[in-house]
Amino acid sequence: MIKWTALLLVPFLLTAESKFIGNSDLNRFEREELAFSLSFRGVAAARARMRCETLPDHLWRIQVDTDTKFWADLIFPVCNRYITLIDQPSGRVVQIEKKIKQKNLTQEMAVFYDYAAGRAHASHGFDWEIGDELQTLFSLLYQLRGMDPAPSDSLHCLLEIESQLWIVTGRVETSEPVDGSFADLPVRSIVLDFVPQRPMKPREWKTDLLTNRFGRQGRLILKMGPAPENLPIWMQIGGGTNPVSMKLLSRKKG
Repeated sequence: MIKWTALLLVPFLLTAESKFIGNSDLNRFEREELAFSLSFRGVAAARARMRCETLPDHLWRIQVDTDTKFWADLIFPVCNRYITLIDQPSGRVVQIEKKIKQKNLTQEMAVFYDYAAGRAHASHGFDWEIGDELQTLFSLLYQLRGMDPAPSDSLHCLLEIESQLWIVTGRVETSEPVDGSFADLPVRSIVLDFVPQRPMKPREWKTDLLTNRFGRQGRLILKMGPAPENLPIWMQIGGGTNPVSMKLLSRKKG
């Protein structure tokens, strides 16, 4: 049950000092490739690769591929691809695509964002209302990296996750370095909490593991390295008892 008192307080949290997550220049990440290890319940079960590039017609394209390791394939195989297209002049997400192949779901889907009409249109025939300025899962991550957030900053945006709209508020703090390949880098911790913008309606279609978990548990924690790369060294998706974590293994450019 939604706590409406929390919703009423949200406008007071979005003060003049709160920075909008968006309108970043993502050119610094062009042709960058990131490799992650994904863990569930403390066990590294999958890999993820992220790439950002520029397309004709002034678009940024973010592609994320996830697949399970061999032993996990035997239990719950996953081989998913997510694509996000962002209009460079406006900074708006204009299209997302996903191709899902996991044990319990095979799905291909595209969503087109029509800001003039205030609607999103999905390739499977559904449409829904959207806000004027919003982020989606992976645009949120890259926009955060592009805005160089500083400790003590407050942050906000509207997040759209396949027809469900969330008000996102968060803060930036200094944090301890993360063990592993980037243990020598200083770290900022960004904690984002999600509150439904309106009473939540169940989707009329099944969705994939990542999308479902991101929306269900209402929290994203990101540990970010220093500017200008602002590497996403470690992430935790979800605030429940079984969150998914992603740890950066490597970065290459070109």
